[in-house]
Amino acid sequence: MSDNTEDSRLLEPITALVLGLAAVLTALAAYLSATQGGEEAEARAAAIKANSEANSAVNGSIQTYAADQAMFATWAESNYGENTELSEYLMTLMRPELKTAIEEWTADDSDAETPFEMASYVIEDDAFAEAAFADAEKQEAKAKEAADKGDAYDKAAIFLALALFFAGIATTFRRRIFSGALLGLGTISMVVGAVTLVTA
Repeated sequence: MSDNTEDSRLLEPITALVLGLAAVLTALAAYLSATQGGEEAEARAAAIKANSEANSAVNGSIQTYAADQAMFATWAESNYGENTELSEYLMTLMRPELKTAIEEWTADDSDAETPFEMASYVIEDDAFAEAAFADAEKQEAKAKEAADKGDAYDKAAIFLALALFFAGIATTFRRRIFSGALLGLGTISMVVGAVTLVTA
């Protein structure tokens, strides 16, 4: 009888320690999981916004390029038709980038077939779209990282819940072997949960 009493007294503080630590770690895991969920949602929203802005810039670039092509076609027709006055007037209506590209293209040392192949021909929307797509990709990666961490915290919470369960029912058994085994399972579950939590 005394042995059982001593064993019970020995298991009680260990059980209380396991239950206490598991409870604290479970709360921490739940908090961290919720935090990662918020970061994931925020990153995904930022990625959607960046993709939308990039697609809008692409559409703007397409429209600008089409307008430049039409302007160049009219200029080429007037220039090679020796309508100097019209071709000079059209040059004043062009975007600076197109005007510069045409000037470089008409130089003797230019091998490009059209001014649109010149390095000086740029459309701002292209650079903006590229940067926006890169930002969207970065945000998607951030969202995935947050989701993976959130999953790891959820997994840790499962192990910690098992620890609470095993340690909780360990005290309901009078036989030391059952109580010790359940407390051991609870301790192992808690350690696994803690490691998963730390390494997430």
